Amino acid sequence: MANLLGLIMAAVTFPGIYLHNLSRKLFSERVNVPVEEAQYKDLYIISVTPFIINTVAAMLMFVLGYYLIEHEYIRLFFNWLGISFGMHAFPNNADAKHIWNRSQNVWRENPLALIGFPFVIIVFAANLLRVVWFDLIYAGLLYWFTDYMASMIIS
Repeated sequence: MANLLGLIMAAVTFPGIYLHNLSRKLFSERVNVPVEEAQYKDLYIISVTPFIINTVAAMLMFVLGYYLIEHEYIRLFFNWLGISFGMHAFPNNADAKHIWNRSQNVWRENPLALIGFPFVIIVFAANLLRVVWFDLIYAGLLYWFTDYMASMIIS
């Protein structure tokens, strides 16, 4: 039952999956090296960029849907996009494992690699918490935060 619900949710939120994978692909092509050969900085950027892009895109959709659009169905459309983008912001465990393994290998030469360890722990925890809909909770928190910040700016 849970797998079926997960498949349905993935189908409903496909724009977020698409944006996540597109942003990873674009930055992987920009770096132009296989993940196994990527410099630590490039590997980190490849893994973190989809999180940043999906988060910013979700917030932008929420602003469009809440403040700039007056038609109810178009507003729902933008909010659906925002939820879809927000739900698929976090990197997957494969990305986290790449950073974990590379961090273990380079932290002595590159102290910035120590940032990778807490990042990976957060990603693993977020992916583990998906069973309790953490990704939807994250999208909801983005909606709340965007609404809060926009109302502070507008008023």
